[in-house]
Amino acid sequence: PGVKERGVTKAELLVEAEDMRKLIVHDIVEIGHMNEGRWNHILDIYKSLKLVSPHARLDGFVYSESKGFSSDVIRMGIILSVAVLLVLLIIILYSISLRASVRKRTLQLEKEIEQRKRTQEQLRISEERLEMATDAAEIGIWDWDIRNNTIYFNDMWKIMLGYDPGELDNKWETFTMLLHPDEREAIEKQYNDYMTRKVSSYQVMMRMKTRENKWKWILSISKSPLRDEQGETIRAAGIHIDMDDIKQKEMELQELTEELMISNKELQQFAYITSHNLRAPVANLRSLTWLFNKEELAGRNKDIFDKINLSIDKLSSTLEDLNEILSSRVH
Repeated sequence: PGVKERGVTKAELLVEAEDMRKLIVHDIVEIGHMNEGRWNHILDIYKSLKLVSPHARLDGFVYSESKGFSSDVIRMGIILSVAVLLVLLIIILYSISLRASVRKRTLQLEKEIEQRKRTQEQLRISEERLEMATDAAEIGIWDWDIRNNTIYFNDMWKIMLGYDPGELDNKWETFTMLLHPDEREAIEKQYNDYMTRKVSSYQVMMRMKTRENKWKWILSISKSPLRDEQGETIRAAGIHIDMDDIKQKEMELQELTEELMISNKELQQFAYITSHNLRAPVANLRSLTWLFNKEELAGRNKDIFDKINLSIDKLSSTLEDLNEILSSRVH
């Protein structure tokens, strides 16, 4: 438009178009982020303006068919990159915090483990001391967990009956099996009374069978069993003490006492008979001495008479003492 008014010829327009082509249509075009469709659209405009040949194609361009990235994609990529960096930063910070927490917890666990080790060591030492003390004192220990129905007998509990520790099982039937048949029912009743709080303590003297099939006297003692919230006994423990020697001495002493009582009765009977039999002769002797006239006696006869009177007085005094002793025995 405006060609005629300006007086421009076709040749001049072609020269101008060639100059413009050199300015805007390069032999090598940087595609950038523009896609192929946009370049075809530009080519069509150039064709309509007759700036290029109607048969022109994009084949002569340096062009890559790989898709370019739009600004939205780039923006989204930047956002995603920032988000990833933030996530990485959060992960790193969380990792640092987690490591600090793990390190702190590890130190706490190490302290707890060390404390447990010290506690276990102290418990082991206490158990060893208790075991040494019970062995030295020859005390047997039993511990019955009623809720789980498990019972424990220490080695001395079995050794005092002549058994090796591994010969007897740790169960209630072992105890009842070794009890003397005459005492089994009474012992079980006392134990049940103790478990049901009818009595506050459990202390019984009983006979138990040894490995040599002999009966040994054992003292069993238990106090303060462990009870649950309902008052039911859930655990009880106690000790066994070998009382056989003491019981044998006691029985021997009882036998000796009985023998002495018999001897004492026989002695009392003898004293009573002696006192009764001597009382009349002494009275007769004293009566005879009263018949003598001491003044008519002289010399040696008088001395003999005095000795006879003295003997009668001593014998009479002895009989009176004997009668007093017999009277006190009777009363």
